[in-house]
Amino acid sequence: MNFTFPLTKIMFGDGMSGQVGAVMRGFRCKKVMLIYDPGIKEAGIVKPIIEAMRLSNLQVVEYGKVQVSVPLSSVREAAAVAKEAEIDGLVAVGGGSAMDTGKAVNVALTQRGDLLDYVGTLDAGVVFAPLLKPYVCIPTTAGTGSEVSPVAVIYDERDGVKKALPQIENVPRTAIVDPLLHLKMPPGLTASSGLDALAHAIEGIGGYTRNPMLTAWGLKVCELIFSNLPIAVADGSNLEARSNMAMAATFAIMVGAYGGFHLPHALGHSIEALTHMSHGITCAFAMPEICEYYADLIPAETRALAAMLGVKSNGGRPIAEVGAEFRGALRQFYVKMGCPKAQKVIPNPADIDRIIELALGEYTFMTAPKKPNRAELTQMLQSAYASLS
Repeated sequence: MNFTFPLTKIMFGDGMSGQVGAVMRGFRCKKVMLIYDPGIKEAGIVKPIIEAMRLSNLQVVEYGKVQVSVPLSSVREAAAVAKEAEIDGLVAVGGGSAMDTGKAVNVALTQRGDLLDYVGTLDAGVVFAPLLKPYVCIPTTAGTGSEVSPVAVIYDERDGVKKALPQIENVPRTAIVDPLLHLKMPPGLTASSGLDALAHAIEGIGGYTRNPMLTAWGLKVCELIFSNLPIAVADGSNLEARSNMAMAATFAIMVGAYGGFHLPHALGHSIEALTHMSHGITCAFAMPEICEYYADLIPAETRALAAMLGVKSNGGRPIAEVGAEFRGALRQFYVKMGCPKAQKVIPNPADIDRIIELALGEYTFMTAPKKPNRAELTQMLQSAYASLS
């Protein structure tokens, strides 16, 4: 059994984001780039973060033009701003797009050659960690877990393909997880980000570098999500549910990143590349079918997951039967969260062939411990489309 598990320092708690200035001063930073998207500023989240850093006598350089799916062009733009300003640290506040932008900017700003030298699949260029600048993430959603993940995903507009910075060195130095910042998430974003976290946990439980510790974490994360996501969607002011989801998301990405992402992300990234639907929705879209497909690979874990959704999973029942019922229960959970129908996720069903083509070339397909052939993967996606039509 082989695995690598670098740890980000996690600061978790209500109001913890007010410590960001002290954290950056602890890294001996003087001029920090703050990365965020316009919606985060409109929600009133950015101003207190800037004030906290200025109270610590930090100069703040703002980049507030983060875009969904992290276009390569926006990374280059932010890196140019950072270089000109001669910043010595980075802070990202927001969802996965902001935090992935920060990782990519850090690589573009500090490594030799071009950013694309470090983007690709598992054989991407080597990142020299000592050159990276101190990087702190403050998530405002409970889903991506990018605050503790070594992976960033960016969109190459030229190729029309999502690509990864998969290097372990990219893990942020510190994650400041403040559940109070999650209270303003609308129901749709709460649901999609929560399903993203669920995908991370489920994939890591069955990933190619899974281990007993990650499996235990992953099962606990799924239990937290199944219990708390419906509450957070229905009542966004429920701080207990928000805190549990924030914790679940932070741990889920570690399960997925170090256990190994696979088919839900392979299909999810490929759907996004064509339709630009939100990441959590695309990863969850065919996850029930994939879980059924993986049931015989991880039978004990599948039984445990199925039981969380009320499926009678033991008593000698064949794992294929349990897997099929789990597929149905997981699909109902997706629907219960108010997630979109198939026609919104993939407006043109003729795109399914192209989605499959992209998925077969995805790095997360390459890391799948059980690989379907083209016909099997197509059948899974078509089944998901039919069940949500």
